Parts: sequence; structure tokens; C-alpha cells
Amino acid sequence: MGYYGAIQGVAHVESEDYFLPDIVDEKEFVLTYIPLSGTERVYLNGLKQIRVLQYTLSSATVTFNVSTQVYPGDIVNVTYGRL
Repeated sequence: MGYYGAIQGVAHVESEDYFLPDIVDEKEFVLTYIPLSGTERVYLNGLKQIRVLQYTLSSATVTFNVSTQVYPGDIVNVTYGRL
């Protein structure tokens, strides 16, 4: 967890979750909190992923699309704002 910020006048806390997949092609990762709409930044091995093209977000679950390959040893990092 990090700093406080504001998005469109709404004070929020910046949170960060890390995941280390342990199975080949693991696709779903559940965040600790539900992100504020549009605040999430998803990285796979340090490369920023593009919403809809490479992942979707539903409530607190990040799901990588079929074309995005995730392997054991990869690092999934998600930063986001929350209330």
C-alpha cells in the first residue's frame, strides 16, 4: 500500500498486489481490494498490459485474455486506487 491521491476529486489510497503464478497459463488473479474504476495498472514481467486487449477486470478479479501467456516464474503486478 502506498500514498494517498485524488482522482476527479475523490481521495483514495494507492494499493499494490503482486502475484507469482505457480501453474502454466494461470489466467485469474484476485486483488485484495476492489479498484476504483479506471485506476488499475496491470503489469506482466514489468510490461504494462492494455485493458480489453490483454486483460479484463471484473470487481476485484483480473483475468488475462487467451492471447496473453502467463507462466510459472512470471510476475504479475497490479497497482490501483481504492477508497
